[in-house]
Parts: sequence; structure tokens; C-alpha cells
Amino acid sequence: MKMKRKGITVYKNIAGNEWNEDTFKSIQYRTTDNFTKCAIAGVSKVLIEVDASKIDKNYLGVLVATSTGAYHSIQNIYSDYLQLGFRKINPSLFPNIMMSTVLSWCTRQSGAHGNSTTLLVSQKQEKEQIYEYLSMQLDSGRCNYMIAVYLNDQADGYCIWTEREETAIQRGDHIKIYF
Repeated sequence: MKMKRKGITVYKNIAGNEWNEDTFKSIQYRTTDNFTKCAIAGVSKVLIEVDASKIDKNYLGVLVATSTGAYHSIQNIYSDYLQLGFRKINPSLFPNIMMSTVLSWCTRQSGAHGNSTTLLVSQKQEKEQIYEYLSMQLDSGRCNYMIAVYLNDQADGYCIWTEREETAIQRGDHIKIYF
């Protein structure tokens, strides 16, 4: 199998306190935890820079990676429980501490219909492990484009748009980082 040239077209940093509450007008968004909001904000930032009208969303996949899981969100919920008791806890926050829920929000935000998954990565090798997964998806032909979101326990991280070189050229863009 011939290796296709692939890499990153858009790279955006995500800060745990960077998202704007006005972005989340729907009550469903407002009840999500900080970890999920940061992931959604990262996907939104990347999509702004990519002309989504020129992509086939059936070949767009999403990867949500973390080295800690939703540790910060679990801490917040437990802290609220200790201070307020279980009757004052917002039950809609509980599902959002699962990584599959974060993935679901990100695929919904992007409109992706391709292969999507969550990945627990090593803190020291997260980029290599993420790039390896993205490479596998792009080389296999399952996806032409991938959005990868990486967040740590403070919901800081990055979001990247990866694709094959030929799809970047078709969209009128170019790959900035090859892997």
C-alpha cells in the first residue's frame, strides 16, 4: 500500500477557561461540564478555519484524546456533593464525565459521520500516539479528514484538523505539518 502524504492543516490551542458562555446558548450546552465545553469550543475553532462546504462529512472522523480522562469534572461534581449534598447536584452533568459523551458532542458539533473514537494516551507521548491513530485512519481510507481534540485534566490542550494532502489541495488549502 502506497503511503499517502498527510498531516495537519489547522492547529489550535485550547485553554480551559477560554470558551465563552455566549457560545453555548442552548440549555443542553450550558449543562455540560467544563471539559466538554472546551472540547466543543476547540472543534468550533478549527471548523471556522476550514471550508466545511467542500468536505464530505461521511469521511470526517473525530478523535477525543486525553491523558487523564474527565478527572477535573469528576472532582467538581464530588466537591459539589460534599458541600451541597446529592439533592443539589445537577444530574445532567453526570453523563458528561464519560469520554463517549464528549465525543458525541464533538461529532454533533462537526457533523462528522466517519470513524470516531476516544483514546487514553500517555502524557509524555500523547502527540506520537495521536498522530499514529490519525495516520492509521487516513491511510486506511476510512477517513479523508480527522479532527483530533486533546485535553488534560484542566481542559487545556489543542485541537487539530488533519487530512490527506490531496484533499487539502482540493479544498484550496495546504498541509502545514506533515507526519
